Amino acid sequence: MLTGFLKLPQHHAHGTALSTVISTGISATFGYSSLGLINWSLIPAMTVSGMVTSAAGAKLANRLNPLALKASLGLFMMAISPMIIFREQIVSSLTKRSEAEKSRGNRSQMRMALIGAGSGLLSGLFGIGGGIVTVPALLFMSDVSHKESLGLSLASMVMPAISGGLVHLKQGNVVLRIAVPLSLGTCAGAYIGSKYVAPNVSTDHLKFGFAAFMAVVGFRYFKNSSSLFLRNK
Repeated sequence: MLTGFLKLPQHHAHGTALSTVISTGISATFGYSSLGLINWSLIPAMTVSGMVTSAAGAKLANRLNPLALKASLGLFMMAISPMIIFREQIVSSLTKRSEAEKSRGNRSQMRMALIGAGSGLLSGLFGIGGGIVTVPALLFMSDVSHKESLGLSLASMVMPAISGGLVHLKQGNVVLRIAVPLSLGTCAGAYIGSKYVAPNVSTDHLKFGFAAFMAVVGFRYFKNSSSLFLRNK
């Protein structure tokens, strides 16, 4: 939207979008936390690793071709979307772990740190919330529910978004006249969605909705970015 409707350059769009992730994460965290859907013991490892990689991703974004990167992100999103729908079947066919092994290993701090690092890197690179990485990773690498994965993703992305956002701000990539009103709007929408909408939607509907979102946005990323990349070569 920022590059299409508002005609922002790609790097400015990344920085401005990342600034709105901060308000979205904070607002939605309050909503999910009030419903008991955030396990705070898992947040520190995800946050610390995400802060480091988000800042690195923001610095790297200015050095790499953003169109090629976004096309790659689109392919990833399209590939992962059907896997979210069939998560249970895929996990059960790949591994047969006992309940003791699940509870002991699936929420390890090292695993959470790796998830946070991947989420932070993409957040800094593309100016997006890390949910497109964090939610699928949590679903496949831990035993949290889909609603818990959404809450964890939103809570853990706040500090990495601030870290990456500050780097983008120093580089002049944040357009404040757009970022401020956009942040206010996403803040209100995120709280309403997390507090009043998500609890009343079945897990299956959330799962299908998230997968559809991943597929559609991924296709748009790939189609628009790859065509512009080829045109500019």
